[in-house]
Amino acid sequence: MGDHDHYKDVAAAREATLAPSDKGAARLREQHKLYVRDRLALLFDEGTFVEDGQLANAQASGLPADGVVTGRGLVDGRPAL
Repeated sequence: MGDHDHYKDVAAAREATLAPSDKGAARLREQHKLYVRDRLALLFDEGTFVEDGQLANAQASGLPADGVVTGRGLVDGRPAL
């Protein structure tokens, strides 16, 4: 596998973590809930949230990430983790 293929794989994995599956999105809508990244967008000042560990592996194979979202940004101009 060349570097280009590796970068494409990483980009695809990253994209898979950014939005819920169609099934997951439907379940959230039925429960009148927001997706975690939508909630973070409402909490943090616009454009300041930086996620870390986005591609941390889950122990279960086939999952793009471990289901925990962590990061840092600004809330009302103040640093927050």
